[in-house]
Amino acid sequence: MFRVIAAALATITISCCPGSPFAAPTNAVSGEQTLTPADLVPSPVFKLGMPIEELETLLERDFKDWERSETTRSLNNRKDPKLPAYAKAPYLQRIHITRLDQQQGFRRTYSLTLNSPLSGSRLYSVVYNVEALRPFNDLGSLSAVAQYLSAMWGSAHSGSHKGEFARLSYLFDRQGELVRDGDASCAPLYPALVRLDEKTPDEVERVIAMIDATNCGGNKSVHFRLQADGDTIVETTFFNTILAVNPRDVLKRVRYGQP
Repeated sequence: MFRVIAAALATITISCCPGSPFAAPTNAVSGEQTLTPADLVPSPVFKLGMPIEELETLLERDFKDWERSETTRSLNNRKDPKLPAYAKAPYLQRIHITRLDQQQGFRRTYSLTLNSPLSGSRLYSVVYNVEALRPFNDLGSLSAVAQYLSAMWGSAHSGSHKGEFARLSYLFDRQGELVRDGDASCAPLYPALVRLDEKTPDEVERVIAMIDATNCGGNKSVHFRLQADGDTIVETTFFNTILAVNPRDVLKRVRYGQP
């Protein structure tokens, strides 16, 4: 099945600017309207880099009927007993908003991740999850969504399709263009970002140097959960992240409170 999807991705050309792929989707779901591939893409109102003040205004205006929860994290998250208490103070790291549409049987959730106040508390990652809650509901077909994404961005850099799970990933440079060397320059960077805020300043500096040596700007990927037929979608999780922003904030954080 994935070979079919990959072939479709390879034959459809980019039809809009990859640097601004969210111009069309609205996520507007009302009445008995069927979800389209555009409804599975994050709303364009969540702009990466927007400050928390702008984000809070947006949430209050357009998402006030969504259920909200928050996640905090220590400014300096390193396990160093010598750090002063103020260095471990929590900051607002992530805002979760959820809306359950009982009529249609869908649940939609945004997870909006901010860098720390040391860097202005700006949005650098958006994760958008859509889930069908009833057995007879679905979110469309994997092949249709793959073609929709290909029309915006071209061929996926990587992907997989095994049984009831599938994934498509796209890498972009700092100009917002699709990376043209496959994933050779950018993919090796991502393992170095795991649990980065638990590492030493020297280790974080090395990761930043690795990123600066490339033109990698960010990634967009979609994870699918499917019905037994391997094509009908019951859940999607869409990730949109700026690569270079968070490591520089992490460097400030792992230095915070050090003598």
